[in-house]
Amino acid sequence: MPFTIEQIKKTKSFNKKNKNKSQVEYYVDNGAPTEIVTLVAMSNKAFGEKMNSIIIELLNLNEKVNTQHDATFNSKKIEIKSSRCWVTTKDFKFQHIMVDGDYEYLMFNSINFNDISTYIITKKRFLEIYNSDENIISKQGGGESQGLWVNLKKIKKYLFEINDINDFIKFMREN
Repeated sequence: MPFTIEQIKKTKSFNKKNKNKSQVEYYVDNGAPTEIVTLVAMSNKAFGEKMNSIIIELLNLNEKVNTQHDATFNSKKIEIKSSRCWVTTKDFKFQHIMVDGDYEYLMFNSINFNDISTYIITKKRFLEIYNSDENIISKQGGGESQGLWVNLKKIKKYLFEINDINDFIKFMREN
């Protein structure tokens, strides 16, 4: 016979407090509204797809041309990466950035407690930073197949922050 929920609830292990909060608990404890918590609680794939859709709509981006990027703007290909705040580091980590992907721009979205911050960089500049001695961008999982990852705190000084569609259009015109 399986263990009952009553038996499970009486164990020391079940009643022991976790050292680390979940991401959802972290956002709730920091006053995030229900809409933000709903996004944070999604599975990784669903979160990425929803964030892509939101950003595409907010910035009036166009459909992707292939599966190696997420959107286009004036025929320029944009890869979109989104992150929730990691509880243990209090930072945002953008993952699975493919060096050989078919995109010209890399957009980062961090879901904060009350809003979403959006940043952009050219792929060319991103790769220059990766190939430099600054140790800002790392290989993910120790191999090429998983791509690269980067923490927002480390790369933020190189990014252009987008506060509205006019900022975005200005960056795209100039870059």
